[in-house]
Order: sequence, then C-alpha cells, then structure tokens
Amino acid sequence: MLCWSGSFYPQPITNWKRKSTVGLSIDLSTINPLGFVCYAIYTSAFLYSPLIRSQYAARHPASIEPTVRLNDFAFAAHAVVLCMILYTQFWPFIWAFHVGRFQRISRTMAFIFWGSILTPLLVAAVVLSQSPDGGYDASSWAWIDVVSTVSLYRTKT
Repeated sequence: MLCWSGSFYPQPITNWKRKSTVGLSIDLSTINPLGFVCYAIYTSAFLYSPLIRSQYAARHPASIEPTVRLNDFAFAAHAVVLCMILYTQFWPFIWAFHVGRFQRISRTMAFIFWGSILTPLLVAAVVLSQSPDGGYDASSWAWIDVVSTVSLYRTKT
C-alpha cells in the first residue's frame, strides 16, 4: 500500500518544478479521480454501512465478513486527494501552470466519465422502483447492487 501510494507523488512534483502540464494525459488525469472516488465509496460502504454489510452477509452465507479493511479505505482516500491535486494542475487559475493548447479531454473519455456516473444512478433508480422494500432486502434489488456497480468502474481501470 505504501509503495503504491508513493507512486502518486512524482508527477505532481514534476509538474510543480516545470510549472507545466504539457505532455501529461488529461484523459487519465480526469478519469483517475473518479475511479478512486468510486473505490473510496465502495470501501467505505463495506467498512461502515451496517446495511451493506448485512446485505453482503445475506448474499454470501459461507463468508459473511467482507474482506475490505481500513488500509483499503486509507489508500483510496489518499489516492483521491493526490489525483485531485494532479487534475487541478490543469487549471491555470489555481496553479498558474502552463497547460498545452490542445490538452482537452477526449470525447471517448468524456463518454466513459459520464457513463461511469450515470450507470450507478440508473441502478439506484432500478433498486428504488423494483425492490418492494426500497432496497433493504438483499434477496431482491438492493443497495449493495448500487455499491457493486460503483465498484465495477474502479476494478476495470
């Protein structure tokens, strides 16, 4: 965890020294914070939500305890902060860095970004409309399905 966390520091430091983001992919710098926010939501839900933990136990009777640990959440929270710092370095009004004239998010990445936000919202709407108890019974559409949908994005990046 510490080595992986340490890997987030060289690029923002390099940008700081150069006062520029030229040569850095804005696509990755845009999508990475979202991925780690998704991971933080997932880990915090499995660590701290009694509802999600009980739904997990109901669906996994052979292994009722989720495997998410505090270090998973700590890593995710740290990654969100560092990725947001890196992303904001593309905003000249904050950092006064030189940003390349053509450093704009691609349409493909914008589609992926918004799709990654809208898909869990769609699943939440399904949970609310299809679950007879509002998503509390794990045997039907449940809130754990929304959390799982959020987690799918992070596991694919």
